[in-house]
Amino acid sequence: MRRAVIFAAVLASLPLQAATQQPAYRAVNWLIVVPVTASSFEVLEDYGEGARGMWCAAGDYARNRIGVPVRAQLYLKGARGPSRTVPGRTAVLFTLDPDTLDRPPRSSYSLSMREVGQKRSVAQSYQLCTEELFDIDDL
Repeated sequence: MRRAVIFAAVLASLPLQAATQQPAYRAVNWLIVVPVTASSFEVLEDYGEGARGMWCAAGDYARNRIGVPVRAQLYLKGARGPSRTVPGRTAVLFTLDPDTLDRPPRSSYSLSMREVGQKRSVAQSYQLCTEELFDIDDL
């Protein structure tokens, strides 16, 4: 109940984005995703989630909110830092448009919130939302 009240308060405090007229989105891992432009959005840091959780939220938003094909690429446009949409919050900026990047896009085996230009498919990003299939203690 408390989590629902906090979530409602956060959503009520988030501004609607004029460019997209879409409200904030709560990803499957409870992180808030805020549209910035038609092709970019911020994932707000919360719940101690690291890079895996941020990419998960980006993939979930792209796949389930805006309906991007799973083979499409997500790009890290703005490294972890102050949010552009919610004062006092920390966020990461993602884009679907590689032409808006300051650096050439590149693939990476590691997950980062600081390497601008890093890319990952929507499917790869969404796959990061899955929990481990077994408990290590069961082995």
